Amino acid sequence: MQDLTLYSNKITVIEGLENCKSLECLSIGNNRIANTDQLIKLRPLKHLKMLSITGNPVCQDSECNTVTLAYLEHLMYLDYALIDPVDRHNAKEAYHDELMDVEEKEGVLAEKENRDASTAEYKKYLTTAGCLYAFIAFDDMVENDTELEKLRHLPGVKELVEGARYVIANSKNIAIHHIAAVGAFTNLFLSLFIAKSPILSLEQILKL
Repeated sequence: MQDLTLYSNKITVIEGLENCKSLECLSIGNNRIANTDQLIKLRPLKHLKMLSITGNPVCQDSECNTVTLAYLEHLMYLDYALIDPVDRHNAKEAYHDELMDVEEKEGVLAEKENRDASTAEYKKYLTTAGCLYAFIAFDDMVENDTELEKLRHLPGVKELVEGARYVIANSKNIAIHHIAAVGAFTNLFLSLFIAKSPILSLEQILKL
C-alpha cells in the first residue's frame, strides 16, 4: 500500500501504521490529533513523501511543522506544499539533541534486529546439520558454570574453551556440508531416474 487517506475519521491516536513500510502518501487531515508525539510515530515510514495534517488541533502548536520536518526527514510535501530544504535544515538544528538520542536508539534496535536475524539463520543451519542441541548445550554450560568463571584468569583456560567451541563449530560445518552433498546427490539421482523411467510417477519412485 502506497497511498492512504484517513481524512475526517475522528482519529486521536496514530497507531497500526508502523508495518506500512511502502507508504508514500498519507492524509490524516481534519481529525483530532492533538500533539506532536503522534506525528513522530510516523518516523519509521522511510518511504513517506507526502503528509497532510491540516485541520487537526496539533496544527495550532507553533512547533508542529518544525517537529514534523525534523523527525520525518524523508518528507517532500507537507500539506501539499513542497518542503524548503532551508526549513528542514533549521528544524533539524532546532531538535539536534533529541534527534541524536532517537538515532542512537534506532541504531541499537537495528543492530539487535540484524543480530537476531543472523542468530535465527545460524540456528536454522545447526538444526539442518542435526547439532543445534550441542551448540546450545555447550554455550549454556560455559555461561552457567560458576566454577569455570573462577578459572578464567588461569593460563590456558580461555584457549581450552575456545578450542572446544572451535571443534563443535567445525563439526557443525562438516555436518552441514555432508547433508548438502547428500541432498544434491539425492536430487541428481531422482532427476536421472525420472529421465530414464518416464513411465513411472514420482509417487511410484518414492515407494521403491
